[in-house]
Amino acid sequence: MSGSRFVSMFAGRKQQKMQQVRRRSGRSFVGMALVCQLALLLAGCQLVQGASWESLGPERGGTILSITTDPFSSKLIYVGSNNGYVYVARGDTGPNLVPSAGLPQNAAVVALLADSIHNGTVYAGTSDGLFVSTNNAATWRADGAGLPQGDSVTALAEAKDQGILFAGTTAHGVFLSRDAGVSWHMADSGLPATANINALLWEPTTQTLYAAVDGVGIFASSDLGATWTARSTGLPKEVYALTALPKNGINFTGLTIYAGTSQGVYASTDNGLSWKVSGAGLTQPVYSLAIYPTILGWIYAGTNTDVIRSPDGGRTWATVAPGLSHRVLAVASVPNTDPPYVIFAASANLYRFPPEQGGNSGPLTTIVEIVAFLILLVLLFYFFRRTRNRWNPPAPPATGARSSAGSPSRTGSSSSSNGHSQQRDLAARAAMNGHKPTQPAATRSATSSTLSSKGGSQNPPRAGGNNNGRKGKNSKKKR
Repeated sequence: MSGSRFVSMFAGRKQQKMQQVRRRSGRSFVGMALVCQLALLLAGCQLVQGASWESLGPERGGTILSITTDPFSSKLIYVGSNNGYVYVARGDTGPNLVPSAGLPQNAAVVALLADSIHNGTVYAGTSDGLFVSTNNAATWRADGAGLPQGDSVTALAEAKDQGILFAGTTAHGVFLSRDAGVSWHMADSGLPATANINALLWEPTTQTLYAAVDGVGIFASSDLGATWTARSTGLPKEVYALTALPKNGINFTGLTIYAGTSQGVYASTDNGLSWKVSGAGLTQPVYSLAIYPTILGWIYAGTNTDVIRSPDGGRTWATVAPGLSHRVLAVASVPNTDPPYVIFAASANLYRFPPEQGGNSGPLTTIVEIVAFLILLVLLFYFFRRTRNRWNPPAPPATGARSSAGSPSRTGSSSSSNGHSQQRDLAARAAMNGHKPTQPAATRSATSSTLSSKGGSQNPPRAGGNNNGRKGKNSKKKR
């Protein structure tokens, strides 16, 4: 292989290695840009997480006792107070609580239920009995023939698949209605006498009604309240709230029932036959429970001064945000908002989280997101500008030009090697013919140039045969 070909091959391989290194560095640069973008976005999310609850009032005073959402409009919520008002608010707008009319003055609205069959119908369980609204809580009328006079309605539940309503009272147990609350019948056989019902839960998969009885525990009925049996093994006696997950709970593939008690959250995976603590370390009283309807496994719990959330069906719990200072008697989540949840809590006032209107995360977070996006664009532009020529390198120069300009020492070595080879061939031919070998013209020229550069006295070679050297020497002697 000639020297010029070797140089060309070596240069080509080196160029390929350099291109590979540049490609790797380019990918690393893109990765660093994406990491920076992600870090800034996470910083913006931390600003949201660092926000606190926003108080929405009400302006007319009173203490908020109950909250429910509308099944026909997931962003519409109803809020009951202890001074005879039910407020209407939206989960995608700001603090705009609209009071209703028609309830007795100073009536405590302890329970609210929006009918899932009749659009616009809302039931209010109050200290003065049951009231019904058919215009989304704008106005109310007294209803509930058959309910005990002078008793409070403290809990409401609906068996949607059967069109049946259930009402719990302070001293007379549970009642049932089959005509949208117009008339009511007793459904308390097997319950303790003068049972005070704190909460009701209809579980559709097992067709079972659960009742939390104050100071006693939980009872269950599988025949629409005709008979009841105690299901409190492992539970504290004080049970304040009930909810259930059809899956993704403690029983990941089946039903899990949850109870908010005086000693935290308890869970049952066998239809209430036995109960265990849900989440280690949670021992404070839990007065309210709610599930996030569009993400199975999310549960919210209201405690003495916090709303806590579990994203894994009750295995772990964490505080949603600071800012509450009173007992959380009710909690509700509003889906399909941006960010994907808005939580309302009844903690003396009505509170909302996140605090901005429409679920926005605040102007500071928006600025951070815009800056992060601009930084990413600048980094990407810089990367493509810097690596445009590297991805498409120019063609290598011709071999001859590369040898003469870029590697003179290698070219000289190659020429010298070829000259020595020619000299050996001439010597061999001269020996065969019985003559003294002659020096090639190119070699003589190189030798004379070398001697003249060193200051030698040899005359320049002359063309004219094999005895040029001796002729030059004799002519010098004659002079």
